[in-house]
Amino acid sequence: SSGINAEYGGMMFVGFICSCGLYEFGGVFWMTYFNPFLQTSIGLSSGDIGTIVLVAQITDAISNPSDGILIEHLKIPFFGKKRGCHLIGSLLMTALFPLMWMNCSFCPTETSQTFYFGVV
Repeated sequence: SSGINAEYGGMMFVGFICSCGLYEFGGVFWMTYFNPFLQTSIGLSSGDIGTIVLVAQITDAISNPSDGILIEHLKIPFFGKKRGCHLIGSLLMTALFPLMWMNCSFCPTETSQTFYFGVV
């Protein structure tokens, strides 16, 4: 019985390490490549990029605790609470990630582009 618990505990530890690594990789990737992309390819000013980063950090600080509470109380049929939320998050990221690298063709001003990239 204790061997099974140790086995699952080890798998959970490896999963935790992998997810933390991917999370940190995503943050480094975003800061390293996305900011110069917005400045050189899209033409946003440093101030606008700073606004986008500030809004992202504030949103992250607010959404992380609320997401944790929601995940603990939400159950998605056939998937359970954590797997279902992970699936929804993965689908949203798959859909939205390419939008980060596309120029906003319907944004006539720099302010609207800042808003677009702030939302995406």
